[in-house]
Amino acid sequence: MNTISLNNNSVKNNVLKKPKVVDFSAILAVYKSSEGCWKGFAFPYDVMTQANTKTLALKQLRVLVKVYTDELKKYDFPPHLVHVPLTDLEDREVFARVLDDKIDQKKIIDQQDYHAETYKIRS
Repeated sequence: MNTISLNNNSVKNNVLKKPKVVDFSAILAVYKSSEGCWKGFAFPYDVMTQANTKTLALKQLRVLVKVYTDELKKYDFPPHLVHVPLTDLEDREVFARVLDDKIDQKKIIDQQDYHAETYKIRS
């Protein structure tokens, strides 16, 4: 089991709350940005991408997260690289929406303007 702080207030106010035990390692999300492109991020790694389509952004994000987590494994998951706060304001706003939509219970959310899914590190 993994623990991820899935508290909307901790995202908005940067206040750490008691972590929730979940059966996944990360949340991947892609969304139509205010700039018109599709942006993607992975929480808690702050891995980011952007593309012209939702499908391409999600594909790129999955590859980036796989590579990132493979490197984390090599170094026994150093905490400073595993728990990285989201740096982009728009990412943080979308992340709050993803949490409000109960990603921890649904595992996949596919809306017209965003897609979110949980990710589990493979052994």
